[in-house]
Amino acid sequence: MNLIAVGLLSLGIVLILNGLSAQGRIRPREVGIINLCGSGIAALAAIGAGLFQGQGALALALLLQASAGIWTGVNGVFKVDDQRSFGYYCLIASLLSVSAAAQEFIRQESSLWAAILVGFGFLWLTSFLTLAAGNTRVRPLQITTALFLGIGAVTVSSLSLYNVGPFQALPRIGW
Repeated sequence: MNLIAVGLLSLGIVLILNGLSAQGRIRPREVGIINLCGSGIAALAAIGAGLFQGQGALALALLLQASAGIWTGVNGVFKVDDQRSFGYYCLIASLLSVSAAAQEFIRQESSLWAAILVGFGFLWLTSFLTLAAGNTRVRPLQITTALFLGIGAVTVSSLSLYNVGPFQALPRIGW
C-alpha cells in the first residue's frame, strides 16, 4: 500500500473541509475534530512511509503538511485567538514546500508530486499573508486554493491508490 497516497488523501479531505468551513458552510469546531483525525492519519502514514517504505523525503514533506492540519484542528477545538505564530510557521512551510518541489523536479522522480508541493507552497504563502501579515484581501484566494488543492489531492491520491493511468506517478513501494 502506498502510504504517501493514503496521507495525501486524508489531507485532501481536510483541505476541502477547511475551505468549506472558511466559507461558513461548516462550523469550525466540527472541522477542528476532523482536522485532528485526518491530519493524525496523514502523520502516521508519513511516519510509516518514511520508516517502512524508504520514502524519507516525501514522508517529511507530508509530515510538514500534517502538522499544520493538527494545529488547525487544535485551534478549531480550543479557539486560539492569536494566529500570528502559525502564520510564520506557514511562511517557513511555504519555503520548505517549494524547495522540496524543486528537488523533485531536479531529480525528475515525480513531477506530479512536485506540482502538489508547489500548490501546498502557494497555500502556505497565502496563509502567511492572511494570518501573520494581516492581509485579508488574499483570504478568498486562500480559500479557493485550499478547495482546489484538496480536490486535486483527493483525486490524485485516490487514482494512485487504484494504480490508474498517469496517476501512477506517486511513488509505489510495496510492503
